[in-house]
Amino acid sequence: MGQSVVITGGWYTMRTVTEYKEDGTATELPQLITGRQNHGCSSYSDSGNNMVLLVVGRWDDGLNTLSSTEIQLSRASAWKEVQPYPLSVD
Repeated sequence: MGQSVVITGGWYTMRTVTEYKEDGTATELPQLITGRQNHGCSSYSDSGNNMVLLVVGRWDDGLNTLSSTEIQLSRASAWKEVQPYPLSVD
């Protein structure tokens, strides 16, 4: 399996999630629940060694501060809200 990068949200694409593979193909993934920009995003391996995507915080389309956190348990699954980010994101 090749390498890929996942791009989440952004100024013009607030809820969009796209996976780009090293062969140049792009796949649209399920959209974020809350559109966001300037947010943090990462991934981690769960106890079953599955990659989980994570996005947290920053601004919505009205530049309101967000503390919400979302995870995606598999590439085909919908995003799920989890415990909000516990620290100030201002």
